[in-house]
Amino acid sequence: DIPVSWQAPGWPWVDPLKDSKAAETEVKLGINTRRKLAADRGHDFDELVEQLQRENDQLKKAGIIQENSGGTS
Repeated sequence: DIPVSWQAPGWPWVDPLKDSKAAETEVKLGINTRRKLAADRGHDFDELVEQLQRENDQLKKAGIIQENSGGTS
């Protein structure tokens, strides 16, 4: 068997800044997860993590970011 997961399309934001701040607060309070937030926006969390890692590696190799900069807290 091949594991399959279905991802619903994301919904457009009414106010992206407020939505992002609310999502950040929910994760900090432990009442939501990054994986759930990504799914709510129509993204696959594992793909996002892999893409972010590739981007950070490429930026480090180019000397654009240092090892401890540009990440999330």
